[in-house]
Amino acid sequence: MTDMLTDKGYMVAAGIYNGQELEAIGRVVEGMQESGPNYLRSGALFAVRQFLNEVPQIGPLLFNPGLLRLIEREIGQAQFVVRAVYFDKPPGSDWAVPWHQDMTISVRERKEIAGFHGWTRKEGQYSVCPPAVYMDAVSTIRIHLDDTDETNGALRVLPASHRNGVVRTTEMQIVADDVVTVCVPRGGVMLMKPLIYHASDRSRSQKARRVIHIEVSAMELPHGMEWSERQQIPDMPPL
Repeated sequence: MTDMLTDKGYMVAAGIYNGQELEAIGRVVEGMQESGPNYLRSGALFAVRQFLNEVPQIGPLLFNPGLLRLIEREIGQAQFVVRAVYFDKPPGSDWAVPWHQDMTISVRERKEIAGFHGWTRKEGQYSVCPPAVYMDAVSTIRIHLDDTDETNGALRVLPASHRNGVVRTTEMQIVADDVVTVCVPRGGVMLMKPLIYHASDRSRSQKARRVIHIEVSAMELPHGMEWSERQQIPDMPPL
């Protein structure tokens, strides 16, 4: 893992997808059936949980050589997918996300194991807060299908805050001068650590903000517990 991701908790890589690749991804996204418990619509906001399972044809398009090289270089080898979500924040969306850390994982079944707490179940999928070591092993890949900036809900982050471990929101001091708005161009990728403090504002423009959020890890869970969306990442194709 590179110094930027390790020390700051985030980084941006532009140009991971070219125009032709983005058009192919867009066609699949636009052709989704949008029905079933994993398809969520709240007002204008649209999201798809278990995205790679719901839309399996998207995987080969997302894991192109550029993304595979980025994962290998910036995160490390032997990674596998543990969660995938599609977010569509349309123009003028009033959906904002307050400051928080991502502190849960999705697993196949509930097991009472020391250190795993805060169990919930939605649509047959269990979520739980694991010991911090498991969250430290997760890296998030945010694939941007649209230009994203401060006007249409780009993430704001508190650099290096992931290094403090799990911190209650009420105990976190957010200093405006320390906050960074992470702008990502269309076809670019933001990498981040789940425990970095992050938020996003409402959209103030007529620009769409579609993001595919994929979490990867190289750490197996203990005592037979299984990641609910575990998928192997494809191997790098031969040159």
